[in-house]
Amino acid sequence: MKETISLRLARPDDIERIFQWRNNHYLLMRSTTQTTVTWEEHQAWFTRALNNPDQLIFIVVQGDEPIGQVRFDRNKDLAVISVYLVEERTGKGLGIEAIRHGTEAAFKKWSLTKVVACIRQDNLHATRAFAKAGYSASKGESGFCPPAHFTYSVSHENVMASNRVTTDYLGSVLVIAAHPDDEVLGCGGTMARLRAEGHDVKIAILGEGLTSRYPARELADRSLVCRLHDHARRAADALDVKDLFLYHLPDNRFDTLPLLDVVKIVEELIQRHAPDTIFTHGCADLNVDHLVTHRAVLTATRPIEGHSVRNLYAFEIPSSTDWSFHRLVPGFEPNTFFNIEATLEVKKQAMACYQTEVQDFPHPRSLEGLDVVARRWGTVAGCKAAEAFELIRSVVYV
Repeated sequence: MKETISLRLARPDDIERIFQWRNNHYLLMRSTTQTTVTWEEHQAWFTRALNNPDQLIFIVVQGDEPIGQVRFDRNKDLAVISVYLVEERTGKGLGIEAIRHGTEAAFKKWSLTKVVACIRQDNLHATRAFAKAGYSASKGESGFCPPAHFTYSVSHENVMASNRVTTDYLGSVLVIAAHPDDEVLGCGGTMARLRAEGHDVKIAILGEGLTSRYPARELADRSLVCRLHDHARRAADALDVKDLFLYHLPDNRFDTLPLLDVVKIVEELIQRHAPDTIFTHGCADLNVDHLVTHRAVLTATRPIEGHSVRNLYAFEIPSSTDWSFHRLVPGFEPNTFFNIEATLEVKKQAMACYQTEVQDFPHPRSLEGLDVVARRWGTVAGCKAAEAFELIRSVVYV
């Protein structure tokens, strides 16, 4: 049974409980202000807060037990949110629900345009939680936050829209990539979004990566390959993807293998996991491994009766799709765009896990480059950031 929480307004008898939380070491190390307060200071603040029309304090309750706090401080038509749960209730998705419920309550209570969150840059879990709750990185309200903090915000319109937009039709998702980092470059923001919306997402990386940088495959430093695969695991964790399958096909040498061998890997993945939707490479990439992966996935997903895969999407890869300069026909012609305003920073954090692959700007695989590409597709799709895909096919069963 899914664990649920509720919110209630803080009462005078919560004063000691909130004081204990306020000075708790675990919570202090994750808060914007990392200094303890005295009982006298807390008494004065709490009394003012309960009577301040520009402050809202909610107690997060699970069952009958208080487990945390959500607070809002209003400044004209904006409010700043702060939230925490006691340590033993973290990691269960309850914080995301607390953010969502609290944000909706704040918009109902006040006539706000936005709610702003200040998140410490080293607090990846908080960044993911706010992204999953519908917040996105924002520069317009950065003055609200101290240095070394990300500024995330959500508008009233986005909160209302989140109740209307659904990706339920995608079902369970499998991302099939040729190399470690392709999965993040191609659809990292979309994966983070789909995980936030409750989808089962899995990643399969077919190639070992890196070994083509040596004169011969057998000369490659295997410790560096192992480190690259560890980076892939960290990136998957940053995206909140629990299932990662690593294969060891020769890097940039997929064309030396019988295509059938690659097809059988993909077929075995589909048979084992029965995904409804697959995201993979397109046919316009410069990298030969991407082309073989595309062909293998097309072959393995032929829509015969009873096949699980209903939706098939192709993504672009910066430094491969763009560097083919449209000389491969057909080129990448996206017709589907996923809004990743709320998860662009999560994508960049996942890419940053690939310490040997991420490059300096203006390289397409730089963090700044990923931001530019997402913003550019956002202008095409009418949002602030997007990932672009070719919908290869979608089958609707009646």
